[in-house]
Amino acid sequence: MIESVQEQLLGHLLGALDDSQHESIHARLEHDPAFRRQLSVVGRMLEPLEFARRDFTPPPGLAERTCRLVASYRL
Repeated sequence: MIESVQEQLLGHLLGALDDSQHESIHARLEHDPAFRRQLSVVGRMLEPLEFARRDFTPPPGLAERTCRLVASYRL
């Protein structure tokens, strides 16, 4: 579970929330001006990263190889 407000807003801006989290953030943004201001602040903090944004097509099999690698580190 995401705990801090900044983490919630960052997840929202990056599209990294599940459906229920997204709905919760969206509802709060509709009704809470201070929360909207915080979203704006977090959004401005991300602006320097925009120059690095580009479309990326991952190589075939990346997810499978990553899962195998992670599984190999199980204790």
